[in-house]
Amino acid sequence: HGWTREADALLSPSVQAIAQQVSQSPVVHVDESGLRVQAKLQWLHTSVTPTHTWYGVHAKRGIEAVNA
Repeated sequence: HGWTREADALLSPSVQAIAQQVSQSPVVHVDESGLRVQAKLQWLHTSVTPTHTWYGVHAKRGIEAVNA
């Protein structure tokens, strides 16, 4: 688990920068696909611009997940 925490610390600034770029884009393609996380259905959300792609997993779909 240690390397996972280390990777999170190293990648968090890049993930935040991508999220900021995506949120500022005038056009964003979004999608959600179901996947299993610890045997429970969750949602893989993607937000895509011509230059950036953001991925996130959330227990909900729709606006609640988008706002999170």
